[in-house]
Amino acid sequence: MIRSCPYPFFYAFEMQGVTFASLDATTLGPLSGDQQDRLKELGADGDPIVTFSHLPLWPFAIQREREIIGDPTLEKIYLESGVVLHLSGHHHAFYPGWKGGVAYVSQACLGGGPRRLIGDSARSPHSFTHVTFQSNGEFGIAVYRGPDFERSVNFKSLPKEIRSPNAVLKRLDLVK
Repeated sequence: MIRSCPYPFFYAFEMQGVTFASLDATTLGPLSGDQQDRLKELGADGDPIVTFSHLPLWPFAIQREREIIGDPTLEKIYLESGVVLHLSGHHHAFYPGWKGGVAYVSQACLGGGPRRLIGDSARSPHSFTHVTFQSNGEFGIAVYRGPDFERSVNFKSLPKEIRSPNAVLKRLDLVK
């Protein structure tokens, strides 16, 4: 059962055995308020959890390295609570990363401002991410690039890992 959360800043819902939680992460640094406690409560029933927020936990894009949540406590909560996937925006560069049992996926942009990934020279293409879930909680990620959104992004065209001072994100297809 999902406890009532203060929508629209932090909210959660369940759909077909997967819990989704929106984090109020629009300012730099650790989560404020009681969001961490609420995340711990969500993990009590053992269902896989997907979190999503504007800012990522770890950096993905060049010149956005400091525009992150960057909270090791949140990473620990993710591992203890059953978070399997975190989807984020703000960096405008697609990357399917993996660290310590959690997938961290940075979304590309559909409008202006595509950026370069850390360790890459090309701007991320306009694209959108399609996530599918199986009944056992496993998930798949496909990314479709513009302008027609019929071609997928080849993960092998992305860096094998993204390194920052506090995290190394391995490309998802190399660990799953």
